[in-house]
Amino acid sequence: MTPTSLTEPPRFDDLHGARYDELYREAHRMLWALNELDGPAITVPCGFTDSGLPVGLQLCAPSGRDADVLSAAERVENVLTEQHVPTH
Repeated sequence: MTPTSLTEPPRFDDLHGARYDELYREAHRMLWALNELDGPAITVPCGFTDSGLPVGLQLCAPSGRDADVLSAAERVENVLTEQHVPTH
Protein backbone atom coordinates (compact mmCIF):
# COMPACT_ATOMS: atom_id res chain seq x y z
CA MET A 1 0.00 0.00 0.00
CA THR A 2 1.42 3.37 -1.05
CA PRO A 3 0.15 6.81 -1.90
CA THR A 4 -0.73 6.99 -5.58
CA SER A 5 1.25 10.20 -5.85
CA LEU A 6 3.84 11.78 -3.59
CA THR A 7 2.57 15.25 -4.44
CA GLU A 8 -0.75 17.06 -4.32
CA PRO A 9 -2.58 17.38 -7.62
CA PRO A 10 -1.12 20.38 -9.47
CA ARG A 11 -2.98 23.58 -10.15
CA PHE A 12 -4.22 23.88 -13.72
CA ASP A 13 -2.06 26.98 -14.24
CA ASP A 14 1.07 24.88 -13.60
CA LEU A 15 0.31 22.35 -16.34
CA HIS A 16 2.45 23.73 -19.13
CA GLY A 17 6.01 23.52 -20.45
CA ALA A 18 8.93 22.43 -18.30
CA ARG A 19 6.91 22.81 -15.10
CA TYR A 20 4.42 20.24 -16.43
CA ASP A 21 7.21 17.75 -17.14
CA GLU A 22 8.62 18.20 -13.64
CA LEU A 23 5.20 17.77 -12.00
CA TYR A 24 4.41 14.72 -14.14
CA ARG A 25 7.65 12.95 -13.20
CA GLU A 26 7.22 13.69 -9.51
CA ALA A 27 3.54 12.74 -9.40
CA HIS A 28 4.08 9.39 -11.13
CA ARG A 29 7.22 8.27 -9.30
CA MET A 30 5.37 5.67 -7.19
CA LEU A 31 3.50 4.32 -10.22
CA TRP A 32 6.71 3.77 -12.18
CA ALA A 33 8.50 2.13 -9.26
CA LEU A 34 5.74 -0.42 -8.72
CA ASN A 35 5.30 -0.98 -12.45
CA GLU A 36 8.84 -2.36 -12.52
CA LEU A 37 7.79 -5.13 -10.12
CA ASP A 38 5.32 -6.49 -12.70
CA GLY A 39 2.54 -7.13 -10.21
CA PRO A 40 -1.07 -5.95 -10.21
CA ALA A 41 -1.88 -2.55 -8.75
CA ILE A 42 -4.97 -0.41 -8.42
CA THR A 43 -5.62 3.10 -7.18
CA VAL A 44 -8.67 3.96 -5.12
CA PRO A 45 -9.77 7.41 -3.98
CA CYS A 46 -9.07 7.83 -0.29
CA GLY A 47 -9.73 11.42 0.63
CA PHE A 48 -8.97 15.02 -0.12
CA THR A 49 -6.22 17.54 0.51
CA ASP A 50 -6.86 20.54 2.73
CA SER A 51 -7.69 22.47 -0.44
CA GLY A 52 -10.28 19.88 -1.51
CA LEU A 53 -8.29 18.09 -4.22
CA PRO A 54 -8.62 14.28 -4.45
CA VAL A 55 -5.87 11.91 -3.37
CA GLY A 56 -5.49 8.20 -4.00
CA LEU A 57 -4.20 5.08 -2.32
CA GLN A 58 -2.36 2.52 -4.44
CA LEU A 59 -2.71 -1.14 -3.54
CA CYS A 60 -0.33 -3.69 -5.05
CA ALA A 61 0.54 -7.36 -4.82
CA PRO A 62 2.97 -9.88 -6.27
CA SER A 63 2.48 -11.06 -9.83
CA GLY A 64 -0.55 -13.30 -10.27
CA ARG A 65 -2.43 -11.92 -7.25
CA ASP A 66 -4.86 -9.76 -9.22
CA ALA A 67 -7.91 -11.05 -7.36
CA ASP A 68 -6.34 -10.12 -4.03
CA VAL A 69 -5.74 -6.54 -5.19
CA LEU A 70 -9.30 -6.19 -6.47
CA SER A 71 -10.71 -7.62 -3.25
CA ALA A 72 -8.61 -5.27 -1.12
CA ALA A 73 -9.66 -2.30 -3.26
CA GLU A 74 -13.31 -3.18 -2.77
CA ARG A 75 -12.85 -3.36 1.00
CA VAL A 76 -11.02 -0.02 1.08
CA GLU A 77 -13.72 1.64 -1.01
CA ASN A 78 -16.43 0.26 1.28
CA VAL A 79 -14.69 1.70 4.33
CA LEU A 80 -14.11 5.08 2.69
CA THR A 81 -17.57 5.58 1.17
CA GLU A 82 -18.52 7.76 4.11
CA GLN A 83 -16.14 10.46 2.89
CA HIS A 84 -17.87 13.08 0.82
CA VAL A 85 -16.65 15.41 -1.86
CA PRO A 86 -16.05 18.81 -0.28
CA THR A 87 -18.25 21.67 -1.38
CA HIS A 88 -16.79 25.01 -2.38
